[in-house]
Amino acid sequence: MQDAYVNVWRNAVAFDPAKGTAMTWLITLARYRALSLRRKAGREVPADIEAQFASLADPAPGPLAEAMRGSEAAALRACLDELEGQPREAILLAYFRGLTHQELARHMSVPLGTVKSWIRRSLSRLKGCLDHGPAQEGPTQNGKAQNG
Repeated sequence: MQDAYVNVWRNAVAFDPAKGTAMTWLITLARYRALSLRRKAGREVPADIEAQFASLADPAPGPLAEAMRGSEAAALRACLDELEGQPREAILLAYFRGLTHQELARHMSVPLGTVKSWIRRSLSRLKGCLDHGPAQEGPTQNGKAQNG
């Protein structure tokens, strides 16, 4: 985390509020730094690693949990709910568990190109949803139901 914060400090001029919030930018920089370190290590973490360290987990909410409490998190959750099953799972595994496209393809037993398409289309849909708000089900001004 210290590396990520130092990176934020050194590159603060690169922050563009038109592209998103400061919290989103910070989380993205931290994620990419973590992925870079993981890839640099050149080894995979065993699938059962979470079980091994579950007893060591701090019961206090982590940084991700804290970040997810805000209004941005609520909007993101609503937009994620609009994605279909497997594309949604791919996004969640990629961004919250740090899986690469190749790891996703193996984990989900689908071709690599399919995973890449899911990620690309889902990110585009999420961006549109976050820019305009999630689709609302229910009556609109003219009385007809709206179907996102």
